[in-house]
Amino acid sequence: MEKKLKYLVYVGCALTNAPQSFRDTVAAFKMALAADRDPEREFEILEFIGLEKGTAQQVYDHDLGNVEKCHVMIAFVDEPSIGLGMELATAIRLEKPILCLHRPESSVTSMLVGARDKHLLALMPYSGIDDAIRTAWGFITYQEIVWKRFA
Repeated sequence: MEKKLKYLVYVGCALTNAPQSFRDTVAAFKMALAADRDPEREFEILEFIGLEKGTAQQVYDHDLGNVEKCHVMIAFVDEPSIGLGMELATAIRLEKPILCLHRPESSVTSMLVGARDKHLLALMPYSGIDDAIRTAWGFITYQEIVWKRFA
C-alpha cells in the first residue's frame, strides 16, 4: 500500500496593523481552503500564532518554522507587514513556491513586483474568497504534482 504524503500549506498575512475585516477575509479563506479540498489528499494548513498567543520569540520561531516546513506558501499582500516580509524573504531564500494574492485595487510594493519579475513568486489579484480559492487551488495542485514527482 502506497503511503500518502501530507502536503503542507502556510498562509501568511499582515496582522498587527491590518483592519479586522482583512483578518476576517484571510481566516475565511483558510477555512474555505480546508473545506474545499479533495478528501483523498493528505493536506494541512499550517497556522500562524497570531496577535493574542505566545511571546515574541514564540511567534518568531513558530511562524518562520512554518515557512521552513511548508511545501507552498500563500501570502495575502493587501496590507503592509514587516513580519510577512520576513516570512516571504525566508521562503524565497529556501526556494519555496510562493503565491502572493492581492485585491486589484491594492497597492503592491515594487519589491514584490520585482520578485515576480525574477520568477521568485507568483503575484495574482483576487476579487473575492471564491476567486482566491480557485487561484490557490490551481497553484497548489501544480506545485503538488511537481512535489510528488520528486518526493
